[in-house]
Amino acid sequence: VASTVLKRTVAAGTVQEWTKKIEGLEEDVAAIVGDESVERELRMADMLSAKGDNLQKHRKEIAARPEARWIMTNAEKEQLKSQDLQRVKDDEAELEAGGGEEPKRIEASAPEGGQNKKKGRKRKNPFYGMAPEEKRAARLKADFMAKKKANQKEREDDAVIARAARRRSKAARK
Repeated sequence: VASTVLKRTVAAGTVQEWTKKIEGLEEDVAAIVGDESVERELRMADMLSAKGDNLQKHRKEIAARPEARWIMTNAEKEQLKSQDLQRVKDDEAELEAGGGEEPKRIEASAPEGGQNKKKGRKRKNPFYGMAPEEKRAARLKADFMAKKKANQKEREDDAVIARAARRRSKAARK
């Protein structure tokens, strides 16, 4: 869209009048900005107070949550990186020295069963990318469904046992 530049002429008296009005509002604007900052601080204080209350009220539930577990510590990761880097440097030096062989591949040792496990994609965390409230709700739902399934299985097992007992008592009566 082509826009045209227009020249507007405004009377000097009008400009001065609006300048005075704007200068007169500066105090009001400063007061409003101050009020808004106070309101923001009050909201923050209320939020922190509510957070503290919730931490006190729900501390048992918070303490009952499982702690985060890591597969490797940062020190182990750094050690593994340095070992890999050293191995690569050694392989490069061997090739440059005229070894002429392909770099050695390190084979993982077989587990106790004697066979290597299949390497596949790790299963994605079903709660990845969820907000904490959503994660909590999803975990609670998953736990509830697991308990429900376990209870249903237990009821089915009890029913099988009861049927077998009825059959035995019926057979004993004959």
